Amino acid sequence: MLKQIILLWLCVCLTSWASNSLAQDPPATDVAQANTVIGVGKITNIEPSERAALLQLLEMAVRKRSQGVIQVPIENLRDDGLRALGQKHGSAVVITIDAMRIGHRLIVLVRGLRDGSFVAESLKLETIDDLPAAIDRMMEAIFTGKSYAETATVANLTGEEVRVHRKKYGEFFWGFGLEQGTTLTVSSKFNFGAMMRTSYEMSHWRIDSDLSILGSRNGSLERNHGMWSWTLGGAYIFGDGDIAPYIDAGMGIGAQLIANPTSEATDWEDNNLFGVGALFYVGAGVELFRFHNTRLMMGARIVLPAYSLKTDYDLSDAASKTDNWTPSIRLTTAFVW
Repeated sequence: MLKQIILLWLCVCLTSWASNSLAQDPPATDVAQANTVIGVGKITNIEPSERAALLQLLEMAVRKRSQGVIQVPIENLRDDGLRALGQKHGSAVVITIDAMRIGHRLIVLVRGLRDGSFVAESLKLETIDDLPAAIDRMMEAIFTGKSYAETATVANLTGEEVRVHRKKYGEFFWGFGLEQGTTLTVSSKFNFGAMMRTSYEMSHWRIDSDLSILGSRNGSLERNHGMWSWTLGGAYIFGDGDIAPYIDAGMGIGAQLIANPTSEATDWEDNNLFGVGALFYVGAGVELFRFHNTRLMMGARIVLPAYSLKTDYDLSDAASKTDNWTPSIRLTTAFVW
């Protein structure tokens, strides 16, 4: 009997608690959450199924930004009409899309009202396949206050952007550039040279193959330095914008020569330092114009040889030889296309 009374008392308590909770915090409904009014306006040469898909894409892009949605029919409303529509539904955000097909191209007009400010953007899309990315970018622009162009990344270019600056998942590039460098442990002149680069670039990774030659020589008494190398390495690219920094590392083979001139500009001593062998490098840089077919890559590398430079003035006397481990730094500016 006592057990039954306790169970009855617990049921009454739970029922009372649930009633109070529901009274204080009623469950959210679509109407309570809906604070964005959306609709499709005037359409031309668009199939009914495509119109439905257009509205669905718009709703998905809005919900992605944690916004509730109210779908309403919209018929050629001006800015005042959009404001009145927002007031009618108690919404600060109203978005409408008009669409027209001309041949295989799609022209989309997106208009939005957000917190009293109007936004309008006309998009020319090459195919309907660009529509999901275009709508998602436009919603980002409306909800963040950016322009449509500011929402571009290498992965979501659309319309006329794509016609000129198509960014594929993987692309081959090749080009030429200038290099400057010097040694870090042996005093020598700053040298200059040229390089040829072949690259395969993905969204965030790049493979580079470089062939370079650098050197310096004049009539001064400073040591002159020459470097030749072929390297193969990879780079990780941070971000997916038009300008992106990167870090890289790799290995290869190379040779170095450090010559000691005498007082005569054309008279060279035989005690030069020379070495050849494997090398490794680490570096960092920045890649510019990633939305374009021609890119500019600027970077700095520290080159670590796996060999030492030796004097060669007396090859028969091993005791007279000296070893010099000579890492170097290189600055690279390369145009690839």
